[in-house]
Order: sequence, then structure tokens, then C-alpha cells
Amino acid sequence: MRRVRAAGLVLALIAAVALQVGAQQNSSFESVAPLVLTGAIPIPNVKGRIDHFGFDPAHNRLFLSALGNNTEEIIGLGARTVLHTISGVPTPQGVAYSPETNKLFVGSDEGKLYVYDGTTFDLVTSIDFGDDVDNLRYDAAEKRLYVGYGDEKTGAIGMVDAATNKRLDDEFKLGAHPESIQLAGSSPNIYVNLPDLKQIAVINRNTHSITRWTITFREQLSHGIG
Repeated sequence: MRRVRAAGLVLALIAAVALQVGAQQNSSFESVAPLVLTGAIPIPNVKGRIDHFGFDPAHNRLFLSALGNNTEEIIGLGARTVLHTISGVPTPQGVAYSPETNKLFVGSDEGKLYVYDGTTFDLVTSIDFGDDVDNLRYDAAEKRLYVGYGDEKTGAIGMVDAATNKRLDDEFKLGAHPESIQLAGSSPNIYVNLPDLKQIAVINRNTHSITRWTITFREQLSHGIG
């Protein structure tokens, strides 16, 4: 967790209107229809900063980490309402849903990963990572959760077996807190934003090699990969 984001009491819904592209003499693309606001979902019981989102396309549910409210909000996008609130989650951050195991994973700035039943939202277990469990990414093919956690000394990408809820011994040490994480769809790569080092780390999950791309522009990276 690095940058404070604005919190609100309404979750805005924005839809992309199709772009019409005309043949221009200068061969440039012109957008004639911008993104437009199509609705809003009230979240009146949420106060303070909000953080990451997760999505369950099968049930059309959105998971919202209300960090400043210490709650995880489950929102029905069809009904446009809050379906359930998980209370008592200390500073929730990253959130990911596993449809194969019907589990919801929520990371906490306090250093724990919480595992909930995806139907009742009862707590199944928690896993202690020590510090700042932030971005989460789920690999459905492996049924594996990738967990970004730690500080400048302990920063790493850890792994959890979503089926057994067990933390795996294997992990990728990074030497800085990992911000945004993206799993490549067509390769074994993981792309990790390391703002404190001004680097993008490229992890090969098969060989465990780590390549580092140094970012040379002046402004520091934060949550910029995806």
C-alpha cells in the first residue's frame, strides 16, 4: 500500500461506447463517442478510502476492498446493490475470487491473507505473510494464487494453493514491495511493478529467472501495470 486514493459513497458505472473510425486524410483515429456514465451503485455504509476490486463473472459480482472501512463489500452488478458485507477485515487491499474452488481471497495491509467461502462468506482460514499483503492474482489453470507482500527487505511474490489453502514454499524474492502484478496470458511471465526501485520485474514461472527493466523517467511508478 503506497498511495492514498479518494473514497466515495457511490460506485460509478462507466460503459465504453463503440468507437466509430472514419477514414481521415491524415490517417489518424478519431473518437466520436467517449466513455459515458451509465449508472451508480450506492454504498452508504462505506466510509474512508477504498482499494482494489475483484470480479466474479459467473455470478456477476464485484468485490470491493473498503480499506478505510475495514470491510469487504460484495456487490451485485445486476441488482446494482450491496449483497453482503464482510466486517472486521483489517485494512483490506488485494482481492481475488477462485470460481474453481468457490473461495474469496482478501489481502490485508496488516500482513495476512484471509480466505472466505464464496457463498456464505464465512472465514475459512487466514495465512500470515508478515507484512503488507497487497496485490493478488489468480491463475485458474493452476488453481494458484499469487500474493504480493512485504517491504524493501521481505518484498516477494508468494503462492497459495487455492484448493488446499496451503502456502507454498516456493516464492520469488524481489527486494522491494511489489505493487501491481500481471500474469501473462501467453507465456509463463509475471510482470511486477517495483516503484521503490523504479523497476519492472519480469519473472519466468518455469525457470524462476527474474529480469529487471529499469525505468528511467523521473516520476516514480505506483500502480501502473494494468
